[in-house]
Amino acid sequence: MARNQYEKPGDVEFESLNAVKGGSAFNMLGVVDTISLYEDIEKMFMTGSLTFTDANNILRFYDFRDDVYIVGSFRTPLPTGVKNNVGGVFPSDVVNTRSVFVMKVIDVSRTKMPKQQGDFVELKLISASAFVNSNKKISRSITGVGIAPIFDLMEEHFYDRKNPDRVGLPDFLDDSLYQDTSNRSLDLFDSRYSLLQQKIGSETATPVKYAFPFQSPASMVQSVLNDLISTSNDFGYKMHETLTGFKLSSMQGLNTGQPVIGYVKKYTDARFEQTIDQRMAAMFSIETMDFATIGNRLNQMEQGAFRSKMYEFDITTKQLQRRLFDYASQNPYLESGDRYPVNIPSSQQDEFGGFGNIESFDVSSFSYNNAQGEPDPNLYIDDEGHLNMNSQKVMMYDTQLNITVPGNHIVEAGMRVNVSVPPNTSQSESDVDEDISGSYLVAALSHNFEFSGNTHRMSLALTRNYRTTPKTAVRYNTSTEVT
Repeated sequence: MARNQYEKPGDVEFESLNAVKGGSAFNMLGVVDTISLYEDIEKMFMTGSLTFTDANNILRFYDFRDDVYIVGSFRTPLPTGVKNNVGGVFPSDVVNTRSVFVMKVIDVSRTKMPKQQGDFVELKLISASAFVNSNKKISRSITGVGIAPIFDLMEEHFYDRKNPDRVGLPDFLDDSLYQDTSNRSLDLFDSRYSLLQQKIGSETATPVKYAFPFQSPASMVQSVLNDLISTSNDFGYKMHETLTGFKLSSMQGLNTGQPVIGYVKKYTDARFEQTIDQRMAAMFSIETMDFATIGNRLNQMEQGAFRSKMYEFDITTKQLQRRLFDYASQNPYLESGDRYPVNIPSSQQDEFGGFGNIESFDVSSFSYNNAQGEPDPNLYIDDEGHLNMNSQKVMMYDTQLNITVPGNHIVEAGMRVNVSVPPNTSQSESDVDEDISGSYLVAALSHNFEFSGNTHRMSLALTRNYRTTPKTAVRYNTSTEVT
């Protein structure tokens, strides 16, 4: 039975961990020292690493260089009804569902340890889908509407837990793989998993038409993503892999979603709290934090965040078009009414200059002809929105914050979390530094497991698009307010 007692910050319940090769499974529990699993919204596939000290000459009888997969499941032992620290509770089905990973070993490194202590071994891992994708180069045409062609590509060429043998992978659900029946707790079917999930704001009806010569399925998917426009006229999509499958989101959807959990920077050390309530509260504590960048306006200018220009030459019609982007009038957040505006540098406000990013490329409208050989405007992808999309990509990383927190199997890259940090001048944790605090996107996530202490910690790379609300007031211990 699953344990529902949270004993310490970073508590984790690893239910199974196997190295699967051919028709057998090798139980890695009790062997492994550490495991790290990485998710990133800028990368389509998960990666990871596993380490152990080979004091028993495991490498002599088990060759990890063969066709080996690391298959495991874990969960945070949370009680049902636990609060999420953002005004609600975690769904019970999510709390009780294990997180599952299927990773392919792609490299093995060994380091000799002193005094006959054995070798230090590190296995480099990639997701099963990444491995399948790396071995495919396909030539085909793609037509369709919205994300339907993406679904088709993924169902045909990516790994799916529900159909593992469809792409030539072993059936990890086969009972014959697990010689130790006491460790047969792995269930790859869970309530959170699906091959591809559409997240908030990802609806689109953009028609697509492509001809791909000798490309990987992932590169085809990325080409389609680059041209999709959401039904809310939002340019730009991202797709990335998490423990529960692939996630497809519009960029605006990533920036405007609701936080799933709240983290607090405390003055006291939460690691040594003793009561149950204190241990549960410690789950939301920020252990370490540092800023990667806060509003690098020069870098944003150079990348075309505020003003950019594109020259497009149609080799079919011999026409040259100039497309312009101006953040002051085309910023997608202006309509929301709750946006604290960016003060654009004066050098970017010149009507005849200030273009930090200038692009040019050739297109052929002939490639978008219909069946009768005539140009079809419904198939032609307007590249004007790509300048807007580029601005969104740059401004998405305006403020970047790195934090380390106790592990939680619920949090994934692409979710949003709330961060609450008191001002340096305050002695009360109820005060909030509004420059730092607020809603952040989890741009990247690292699950870090240390088996010697049965500990799970997460490193979160957080980012946000400037402020989502105007800066109002900050209360200090002197009871003064600054606006």
